[in-house]
Amino acid sequence: MGGQASQAELLVAELEARGVASVEFVPQDPLVPGWLRWIKVVPVLRTILSLTGYVALLARALARSQLAHVFTASYWSFVLSAAPAVILGRVLRTPVLINYHSGEAEDHLTRFRISSRLFLRWVSGIVVPSRYLVGVFHSRGYSTTRIPNAVAGVRFAWQARPQPRQRFLSTRNLEPTYDIPTVVRAFALIHARVPGATLTLVGSGSQAAEVGRLVQELELSDCVHLVGRVPHDEIEPYYRDADVFLNASVVDNQPLSLLEAMASGLCVVTTDVGGISDFIRDGHTGLLVPPQAPQALADAALRALRDPALFDRLVQAAREVILEHDVKVVVDKWRECYARVSDRDVDQPLEVTTGLAP
Repeated sequence: MGGQASQAELLVAELEARGVASVEFVPQDPLVPGWLRWIKVVPVLRTILSLTGYVALLARALARSQLAHVFTASYWSFVLSAAPAVILGRVLRTPVLINYHSGEAEDHLTRFRISSRLFLRWVSGIVVPSRYLVGVFHSRGYSTTRIPNAVAGVRFAWQARPQPRQRFLSTRNLEPTYDIPTVVRAFALIHARVPGATLTLVGSGSQAAEVGRLVQELELSDCVHLVGRVPHDEIEPYYRDADVFLNASVVDNQPLSLLEAMASGLCVVTTDVGGISDFIRDGHTGLLVPPQAPQALADAALRALRDPALFDRLVQAAREVILEHDVKVVVDKWRECYARVSDRDVDQPLEVTTGLAP
């Protein structure tokens, strides 16, 4: 499950538990009858079938809702998933909130300039999680509301790390955007200095085979554990059993995995891309390095290991940052946003349709 899906699941559960809204969830890729499943293996037909089912479910949901909350990313994900919600919302006079999460916003708003302007002018609000995205949208003439990503504090409980601190973790998918090969190369440099160090990679993706080969080439098979995909509701033990979170993404926004690591008490060592520096200040709440620089990533991690006082300061300061991301605080912000957009009293429950773009 990706970060957007996890975030949607968390928010829906909290919104309904607190009586803020009654939520109807509309998946972008709905289930199809068994006799039509053969179409799923034909790319163009699969897209047509999924889009048709999505639009049908969305129209029915919007007709009985007072607000649509659409999670979306960039490029064709936006066109095929968010745009239908915007069009239907306009036809049915249902307010639509676009909840934009992608760190690729600047490129998306450039390459999809016409479709972005066409559809975004019809929405009732654009909500983004980071100051970085606020700036990107503002530079293109769009007004946004910032509501940070939420973390379930009950699930990801902070705990101090005993010495020795040499258990490394990454929970990013094995995709080019997250540059897991740089994480592995950095860990190889760390392991040469700290022979007892281990690295756990949780996630799957198109680079799984490449990462596996790299682990073997660097002779790290005994200390790098390739776990594969783990459902989000089963991922907490991996944070609990680690000390340092390594992140080497080349494009990013406000990744849930880093927030969960901070909430769990890990020291975060990460590349400085996109919106990451919004919530991680170098030397204060984590350590920042340039992208695609294994040596810099390794040096920063070793710095934290060799200076226990620095490690403790970083994780304690990060703990304070996470307070803004507590799910109860975030849902209060959404409640205010919903009330403003729907022109209703803040304490009056709503019927909300939530759509999720991949």
